[in-house]
Amino acid sequence: MHSRQKIKIKNQISDSRKQEAERELTEIALKNQLLEDKQLKQELSLKQKELTSHTLNLIRNNQFLEELRDELKGMVKDERRDQKRQMQKLVLQINENITQGIHWKEFMGTFEKVHHSFFEKLIRRFPDLTAADMRLIALLKINLNNIDIAVLLGISQDSLRVARHRLRKKLRLEQGEDLAGYLVGIS
Repeated sequence: MHSRQKIKIKNQISDSRKQEAERELTEIALKNQLLEDKQLKQELSLKQKELTSHTLNLIRNNQFLEELRDELKGMVKDERRDQKRQMQKLVLQINENITQGIHWKEFMGTFEKVHHSFFEKLIRRFPDLTAADMRLIALLKINLNNIDIAVLLGISQDSLRVARHRLRKKLRLEQGEDLAGYLVGIS
């Protein structure tokens, strides 16, 4: 009888130690998970800041090019004919480069890092979306105002209104449904 009690006590001690070890392992796993979550939040915050920085650079670049284009257009009206052709050529080159180039690729790459597989989900649901639609969608998703979007896309406010209307049709949104809110809701 005495040895049974010893065995029972040993088993209880062993069980107690196992439970303590399991509790410690659970605490360690929880701490590791909290650290991972914190690190992921920091990485996401950094990527969002990077996306904002890219966006601001695109806006500044396009504003500069638009101002330069406007100045050249003014010069074309005032200058002699031989200079007029050169300036018209410059205006065309500026127009071609306002919304193109490496800046958009960098922006879209950063956007994809922040909003992982957003475009894939969107294309699966709406396969007829164009590259221009995707640029507009990305700018709407990050809540830019219409003025900044128009500058980035190199279009007028009226053209932006038309583009938004066409996009609403492609996304089959009801009248009165918020386009930007709809896009923000897609994760």
